[in-house]
Amino acid sequence: MFIEQRSEEDQKKIMDNDKSILCLFSSNNDSSLSALLAAKRYPVVYLATYVRYGLLSAAKAKENLIRLKKIFPHTEFHHLTENIEEEYKKICYNGFFKYLFKYGLLTSSSCGMCRLAMHWKTIILCRKYDIHMVYDGANSNARNAMPSENENIA
Repeated sequence: MFIEQRSEEDQKKIMDNDKSILCLFSSNNDSSLSALLAAKRYPVVYLATYVRYGLLSAAKAKENLIRLKKIFPHTEFHHLTENIEEEYKKICYNGFFKYLFKYGLLTSSSCGMCRLAMHWKTIILCRKYDIHMVYDGANSNARNAMPSENENIA
């Protein structure tokens, strides 16, 4: 369930109990807005920028982190640049031929597999830093494209 779908009282309980949050941070518009909203609500914000072949947002994320720190000088930011290549390869290549014959071209959805690798790494980071809340930006055009963003599934 999305936090915005909860009552204001439930939202307050959740946010009062957690002092830190992890925000997936590519530094594009959607994740920058998520980081901005997180910084308004939480005193400690972990920004996770994921890197692997084809993802080129790490340098831009550092630039936008400087801007966020200027806007929110009292927020404690931790920028984590995490390589997700290992998770991606495990998802894509474990049983590749078996699944290729079983599911066909569906197995070649590299964007979906990459997103799954990001979510896997996010769970690892949340457990490592004892974080219970995650923000991930998604623009309105991509809404419901991934299971984690689909209100009927989440």
